[in-house]
Amino acid sequence: MRRTLYIITIILFTFNLSNGQNCEEGIEVELWNLCYNIEETEELLLNGLDIGGYIPYNIGELVNLQILDLSRNQFEGELPSSIGNLTRLKKLYILGNRLEGSIPESIGNLVQLTHLYAGYNNFAGTIPESLGNLKKLYNLELQDNELSGEIPSFLGTLPNLLYLQLYKNNFSGEIPSQLGELQNLVILDLEKNNLIGNIPESIWNLSKLESLNLSENQLSGSLSENISNLSSISQLVLSSNEFSGNIPEGIWTLTNLHSLSLSNNEFSGEISANIGNLTNLYKITLGSNDLSGSIPPEIGNLQHLGKLSLAYNQLSGSIPASIGNLKQLTSLSLPFNQLSGEIPDVFGGMDYLYSLFLQNNQLQGEIPYSVYTLKNIRHLYLSDNQLTGYISESVGNLNTVVFFLVNNNNLSGHIPESLGDLPELSTLYLYNNQLSGEIPESICNLEMDVTNSNIFRLYNNSLCPVYPDCIIENIGEQDTTLCGAPDCIAGDLNNDGFFNILDIVMLSDCILDGSDNTFCYCGDMNNDGEMNVLDIVELVDIILEEV
Repeated sequence: MRRTLYIITIILFTFNLSNGQNCEEGIEVELWNLCYNIEETEELLLNGLDIGGYIPYNIGELVNLQILDLSRNQFEGELPSSIGNLTRLKKLYILGNRLEGSIPESIGNLVQLTHLYAGYNNFAGTIPESLGNLKKLYNLELQDNELSGEIPSFLGTLPNLLYLQLYKNNFSGEIPSQLGELQNLVILDLEKNNLIGNIPESIWNLSKLESLNLSENQLSGSLSENISNLSSISQLVLSSNEFSGNIPEGIWTLTNLHSLSLSNNEFSGEISANIGNLTNLYKITLGSNDLSGSIPPEIGNLQHLGKLSLAYNQLSGSIPASIGNLKQLTSLSLPFNQLSGEIPDVFGGMDYLYSLFLQNNQLQGEIPYSVYTLKNIRHLYLSDNQLTGYISESVGNLNTVVFFLVNNNNLSGHIPESLGDLPELSTLYLYNNQLSGEIPESICNLEMDVTNSNIFRLYNNSLCPVYPDCIIENIGEQDTTLCGAPDCIAGDLNNDGFFNILDIVMLSDCILDGSDNTFCYCGDMNNDGEMNVLDIVELVDIILEEV
């Protein structure tokens, strides 16, 4: 029935928008060219009708209104003080307009109000003190306005409040400790203000709280171990503040957490192995802190995890193989740390992985084969490490990859022909490696602009002419001194497919008298540009390992 009345209202409103009405004085009120009966009108639902102009002052004559919905229109100007005459109003929806000025003090007359939605406007000034009269409020939403001043402590006296959303305003000062008295609070969102100081200890008493978002403020200090009292919390967002100290052990007891964001702070210390307790986590971001130590292998317990970001820390050690358990991952971000060792070959079956960021570490060894099996990868960043070996022909399997960055490594061998078959590739960085041989003509098949040096870079390799015509102007500097020499495997100087004493003899000749053997250049085992006793030692080690 209510939906039918709403549709009829829309039809009548549209039809009468330009036609004035002769309303019966004292019995009806004319609003937007329609007559509304004062006694009978309990609901006025005009949301989403693209109405502009000011909210009429005489709206305050509809004294029996219980629901007023003017949301998502184009109303401007101030909210009229006559709104305070609607003392039977239970729900007021004015969100998503262009209202400005102060929220009138008369709002405090609406003592029956349970829902106040005034977000996404341009309200300014402070929250009126009279709002503390609204003891029946369940939902207070004033987000995305230009409200300022301190968050008033009297909000802590609204005993029924479930949802308090004040984000994206200009509130300053400290979080009032009185908010900790809102024992029924489910959502507290103060994101994107100018709040300072510590989080009051009383906040940790809100045992029914399911979502706490204090990000993008200037809050500081350490987090209390009493954070463990937030037993119902599923979303905890404290990013982009100035918090410091260790991440409290109490966080790892919050087993209902789905999303944890502590990034862009000054947290230090190690990531606890107890992170493995948070088996309901879908998202965890701890990036841009000062965390150290290794990535605990227990992180592999988080099998629902979709996003893992530990970027821009001081983490060291190897990437745990247990990462391979995270089959639901869409984004794995570990760049700008001090991670070392080989990239574990555990990416098989990670079919949802969209982004793999491992750049700017100290990772070694070859690119594992399982990386080339990622069906939905779009961002593959392996640059600025110490990777060796070849780029596999299997790179052609990465049909979805958009960014392929392996620059600033020690990769060798040829550019695979299949690289030219990648239909989505828009940025390719292979520069500052030891790639050799000729560039395949297939590179010209790429949809990207290979003449643009911002997105296509091959320079500082040992790639040989003749270069494909499509990149002739963007080949950059290449070391061509070995071009025309036969290919070989480093250490196999006689090219017989084996490492043995004959290779050591030939390497010694190359070092002592500069033998003209065409494979001498294959004896530079450590890639330092010269052949000496260090290369012999490394070759001996290889031979002994094969024995």
